[in-house]
Amino acid sequence: MITVREQSVNQLQAMLRGGETTSVALVESYLARIEQLESAPYHLNAISDLNPNALDEAFAADKARLANHVKPSQLLFGLPVLIKDNIDVKGMPTTAGSLALSDNIAENDAVIVQRLRAAGAIILGKTNLSEFAHFMSDTQPSGFSSRGGRVINPIMPDITPSGSSSGSAVAVATSMTTVTVGTETNGSILAPAHMNSIVGLKPTHGLLPNDGILPLAESQDTAGPMGRTVADTFALFAALNQYNQNQKLVPVMKPHLSVLSSLKWTTPLHEAISDYVDHYDLVDLPEEQPKDADEMAVLLSEFRHGINTYLAKHSTRMNSLQDIVKFNRADPKKRAPFGQDLLEKALLADEASQEKQRIQRISRHLLDDMLKDNNVLLGDDTKLINLAAIAGYPSLTVPTGSSDDLYFHGLSSVIMVAKPFNEIALKVIGESIESHHQRLIPEF
Repeated sequence: MITVREQSVNQLQAMLRGGETTSVALVESYLARIEQLESAPYHLNAISDLNPNALDEAFAADKARLANHVKPSQLLFGLPVLIKDNIDVKGMPTTAGSLALSDNIAENDAVIVQRLRAAGAIILGKTNLSEFAHFMSDTQPSGFSSRGGRVINPIMPDITPSGSSSGSAVAVATSMTTVTVGTETNGSILAPAHMNSIVGLKPTHGLLPNDGILPLAESQDTAGPMGRTVADTFALFAALNQYNQNQKLVPVMKPHLSVLSSLKWTTPLHEAISDYVDHYDLVDLPEEQPKDADEMAVLLSEFRHGINTYLAKHSTRMNSLQDIVKFNRADPKKRAPFGQDLLEKALLADEASQEKQRIQRISRHLLDDMLKDNNVLLGDDTKLINLAAIAGYPSLTVPTGSSDDLYFHGLSSVIMVAKPFNEIALKVIGESIESHHQRLIPEF
């Protein structure tokens, strides 16, 4: 066994290249850590399923490395990665945390999983999540699913791990893996990243393919990387994005910055910004915001259509959203302990193209106005997460340690939103902020 706690992607790659460890040893060490943290006294419930072929994949990676068969494009060669349980991994269940989908065994890898395998990554297993990407019930707590139970926040067990990528965030924070793939519709990467003091990136909508991902709302859904550092997060992002031939990221030498006037400045944060920009524009968050009712109408409509389309392509006893609702009604205490009002509302939802156009237009207008001629907007108001999600703009959250703000239980992060395909600018600013701060690390 080797020590994997707090090891970075670069450190593990150097160990593999230098012969200090093997992929088999890495997988065994991560499996041992998972067993430790998923058992008493921790019971974090971050992992939904382990890949039974992980050790075989690791053995094949070690064999290829010895034969010098590693390609430059294999950016994550021999490194274990965890995948959120709404993403198809061939031969493993894709359940979105629902008992109704416990027999949904994926016949093929999602496209992003194909890209991970092409990059040399080993699929270690899948992570628990808020059921149906937190679209089961208005009262269901973040991090809970009927299949996987409640995910526990490792920093402060009494507070929410947030969601829906709850298990992905907790697994990264506690070094059950170096990086994970999460998904976001509205806050499902950035919110759990904040609440577990890690880094989360929501890429530009449409940049990464959603094929093979159980959907919530196609106009906002995207996969995205989560890691303990900006470098780790973008190492995974590079692997996910390197086969994208349709859209190139915007190169950035020195980002131009807008900053929300409401941002709680600290000396380290000011120093971090000063390292990269000579001038920034202070901007106010407009009072006008997209209407929650409009966004909900879009989510309900797109969820019904998306889940029915997904199920039609998969071999499961559930053929439609109606089947899932009926299944849960048969044993609500076990299958839907917090109800399923959102699923039932989705069954009756009308088409919402006008609402979608309206909220996208408002969100993009507000962000463009705040960005002005700049390419990154920095703040700590969670309304930025909402605007970026609806607009489809890329966003990043970076932990900045602790604060006296009890609204977030003393956890502190900054949120950055960029113009489409400006992920590199987010990386540059994010690394500067990270260099002046220390994330909160779980004690175990």
